[in-house]
Amino acid sequence: MKQSWKLVFCAVVVMTATASASAQSLGETARQERAKQKPQASKTITNEDIPSVDTSVASVASEGDKKDDADSKDAKKKELSADDKLKEIQAWKSKVTAQDMKVKDLDREVNLMEREHKLREAVFYADAGSRVRDERTWFDQERKYQADLATKQKTLAAERNKLGDMKDAARKAGAGGID
Repeated sequence: MKQSWKLVFCAVVVMTATASASAQSLGETARQERAKQKPQASKTITNEDIPSVDTSVASVASEGDKKDDADSKDAKKKELSADDKLKEIQAWKSKVTAQDMKVKDLDREVNLMEREHKLREAVFYADAGSRVRDERTWFDQERKYQADLATKQKTLAAERNKLGDMKDAARKAGAGGID
């Protein structure tokens, strides 16, 4: 029995030594294969490789449209003198300022509504007698307030979007610096 354990032990030692030797040779083989491979050249993409927005749009448009667009743009540039450009910029500024004031007024109204509601809440919940007597009236007023507030907030969001769109349009028209 002692000899069989020795034999098994020797067999295990020989197998582990063989496995570790083959693992080393596999690692060395992998290193050699990597060294043999040629490094692949990476391609650098430049601006010339990427088509610009103008070229992709121009390729879709027909030749007649290109001429008409170019002629109208040239004519428009020639027609607009420095005074005309200044008038256009002033017009955009006044439109944006008017819209900005509208947004600020709506924002002020929403804030005022919220502050008044908080005051009404404080008064209502501070007096236990009024809560008992006027509970139905309170809830009717609360529903009306919530509906009015939601309407004002939707209007405010729409006007803010309109202001942002107007500013973008002004920038595209050449009236930069409007904020």
